[in-house]
Amino acid sequence: MRIAALALLLSVIMAGTAAADDVKDIRSTYDKFCAAIIHQNFAAIRALETPDFTAQEGGRKLNGKQEEAVLRQQFSTKGKVRFMRVLMRGVSVRGKTAEVVTDFWYQAIVPVQAGTGKPHRYDRSGSISNTLVKTASGWKFKTLTQTTLSIAVDGQRTNPQGNGGKR
Repeated sequence: MRIAALALLLSVIMAGTAAADDVKDIRSTYDKFCAAIIHQNFAAIRALETPDFTAQEGGRKLNGKQEEAVLRQQFSTKGKVRFMRVLMRGVSVRGKTAEVVTDFWYQAIVPVQAGTGKPHRYDRSGSISNTLVKTASGWKFKTLTQTTLSIAVDGQRTNPQGNGGKR
């Protein structure tokens, strides 16, 4: 009886440690993603995605290559990303799958097109739900669903795609 109780206690302790380790490793995946955004490193971003990655942004569903094209277009302005932060609000790990709800903040400085005048400051923030899967090379993004988005240019909030900030 004591052996069974001890085995049960050890399995609970080990499960808690595994979950804590998974959350730490998932946090590391988000840190790598933020660094890749700051450095505009598209290969590093794609390396954090599964081959069947999909993104749902507003009414659009994109695969990894299409999402990369959107990012390349956003970064084509020669702007510099000042920071990218992600707050994990909820993490649920079940085996090799994790559901993560996050808030993000992102700021970039973009030069004016003619090269004269003060650069513009772009602020983006919102919420995202992700599914990550554990692979031999670590946790990778399988899905991204953007639930809210707020954009401001030079401190003035804009209406992304005319939908009140919800995408």
